[in-house]
Amino acid sequence: GNITAGAMIGAAIVFSKAVSVFDETLTLLPTLKILADCMNDLPKIDSPKGNGTFEDCCFSQIRVENLVYPTAVGLKPRIDRISFSITPGTCLAIVGPSGSGKTTLLNAIAGTRPAPIGNVFFDQNELRNLSKSVIQSKIGVVPQLPTFVSGSVEEYIAGYEQTPCETQVQKTAKKVKVHGLISSLPNGYKTDYKTTKENLTTGQLHQLSLAAALYRSPDVLILDEPNALLDKTAEKRLADTIETLRSQGITILMSLHRSSLIGLCDKIIVMENGRMVDFGSRPEVLGRMHDGKRQLRLPMRLSSIQDLGDWIEGHFTRSSDADFSTMAVLLGTELFNAALLNGPSNQDR
Repeated sequence: GNITAGAMIGAAIVFSKAVSVFDETLTLLPTLKILADCMNDLPKIDSPKGNGTFEDCCFSQIRVENLVYPTAVGLKPRIDRISFSITPGTCLAIVGPSGSGKTTLLNAIAGTRPAPIGNVFFDQNELRNLSKSVIQSKIGVVPQLPTFVSGSVEEYIAGYEQTPCETQVQKTAKKVKVHGLISSLPNGYKTDYKTTKENLTTGQLHQLSLAAALYRSPDVLILDEPNALLDKTAEKRLADTIETLRSQGITILMSLHRSSLIGLCDKIIVMENGRMVDFGSRPEVLGRMHDGKRQLRLPMRLSSIQDLGDWIEGHFTRSSDADFSTMAVLLGTELFNAALLNGPSNQDR
């Protein structure tokens, strides 16, 4: 009962001002969240601009010398004393079990996670001496798990340039055969990438990442398990794209678990526990790996014929191999039927 009318009015004014501050803060929360997301995305975006001494050089010849990527003390290195060289236009496959060092080797060559020991040369240019902008313009990289940030599909493919070239974006999308996919999105090339990715399969997102890697017409393309998440149709499109890029003189390095793309490769590296246990031309390495054979065990019963046909078909990914693939499946089916008629059934053969 001791407060005056003036004090009551003053308290009401102060209280209303305090409440209005909290009210405005709550109103701004969605904007603050967008700002926080953008701040988190900024480190993931590297500027595509920037000119370097090496911009006009050809990078498609690669030489790797004694690469070592050590881990904690007492543990085996992720990659251990890797050395090889490939000529321009070579398609190289890196194969081996999980944890053998395939991804680490690709990251070291791409410069995304350089190896602290050893050297990587693109022609006569050492990787350590190249600026990030030059690396991005000369080396296209498609990781196992692409990074997604806010922005339109067009901006993503163009590497978030301030003024993306619409013609070049669409040309690149057509090259990797995703123009139809992008056109079907709600706003086409202007569709927000981060909000739309939930409506796309992981394989489709991987195809968009391939378009982003090819936007600046790189000399080297690095693919980390590019067909792991693709169906047969998408895998054939990828094989056609790789074959086209090879014919243009682009050097391609890719790690593979599924062997369906291995027929496109000129050279193969076999990795095991971080070491390169074999390197050479595709026929030589495959011959040493499988004694010249690719083997599938199937129980001898009629229901196995479809599995056999799918397995044979899986070894042909180029569209130009379609007729030969059909004949190979037919031959395999006839041989299987002959074996089924002239041998014990329900046994692995």
